[in-house]
Amino acid sequence: MQTWAGLITAMLALLLFTDITAGEGYHSKAERLEKLRAEIVGIRAELRGDQRREDSLTQQLQRLDEDIGGAAAGVHELAVAVQAQRRRIAKLRTRYERNSGRLTQQRTYLAREIVAAYALGRDQYLRLILNQEDPNRLERVQVYYEYFRQARGRRIQEAVQALQSMDSLEQKLQVELAQLEELKRQRIVRQKDLQRDRRQRAVLLRQLRRHMADQGQRLQRLQADAAELTKLVQRLRTLADIPAANTGERPFRVRKGQLAWPLTGKLAAHYGAERDVGVLWQGVFIAAAEGSAVHAVAGGRVVFADWLRGLGLLLIIDHGGGYMTLYGHNQSLYKGIGDWIEAGEIIAAVGVSGGVSHAGLYFEVRVRGKPENPLAWLRPVGQHG
Repeated sequence: MQTWAGLITAMLALLLFTDITAGEGYHSKAERLEKLRAEIVGIRAELRGDQRREDSLTQQLQRLDEDIGGAAAGVHELAVAVQAQRRRIAKLRTRYERNSGRLTQQRTYLAREIVAAYALGRDQYLRLILNQEDPNRLERVQVYYEYFRQARGRRIQEAVQALQSMDSLEQKLQVELAQLEELKRQRIVRQKDLQRDRRQRAVLLRQLRRHMADQGQRLQRLQADAAELTKLVQRLRTLADIPAANTGERPFRVRKGQLAWPLTGKLAAHYGAERDVGVLWQGVFIAAAEGSAVHAVAGGRVVFADWLRGLGLLLIIDHGGGYMTLYGHNQSLYKGIGDWIEAGEIIAAVGVSGGVSHAGLYFEVRVRGKPENPLAWLRPVGQHG
């Protein structure tokens, strides 16, 4: 965001309408300032509304994140329960198959015993008739076989009942499993709905933040800019009582291509070149040793001499007729607001103020508040010294 460039534009607009040579009175200047302040108040209100919407969307996203987390935990718990239920059913089926096999075996044994008992009883009866054996012994044998048959029959009945019970239990477990599966499916659907809502809220939040960024109207930036502009206007009010100096210089407007360079150095950045993503240079940057002397390119009056965000120690000279020159990133400023300057006079020292990584001078030419290519106003390279 080119905040400092926007601030410079607004500040130069103020300088233009406070130009003493234009004869504009204090009331007119105050009226313009009030309009500017009203615009700033409107922008602040808009930003406060955007901030409230951003806070609301952020809170909604937080709640959705928490709900999604809870839904995911619920799905996990149900998945664990479903697996445990399936394991119980699998164990029950294993027991059922094992008991079913035992029942079949018991039934086979019982059938064999019945056949054996029948055959034995018939043989014994023949022996009793033919051999006149003791009938009491035959009766006892038959009683024993009947006892064994009844005992095995009871075991078979118990096995049948156990299988029936396991059948009933498996049916119940299957019903519970189906209920768990359905609850899990519902939780997954709910989780997906929450995720869809979250994506929609996130899109809205990104759009809102892009709008705020595109506007370049962050509330804290506006407050800082308003403070800077207010302080500037207060300083400019003192200029009304400063008498004009008769420098005898030709008007600035007829000296295009003839101005001396503000210092000797290497041209490190050109007007109109890309400074950052979406940000262009509105002046030139001349690399030079720290502490090098900075000269005024033409005579005029100092209308700004202070630190400004993005440009460090900045000095602005009003040359009259809407023409101004800017000198930024200085180490020191030798002139103050209201001072009259002659062409070639030393006004500052080169520095690294304002956050630049290499020492040098940022130089701009403004015509009625709009930046123009400084190289079009300066002498061709090779003729400055």
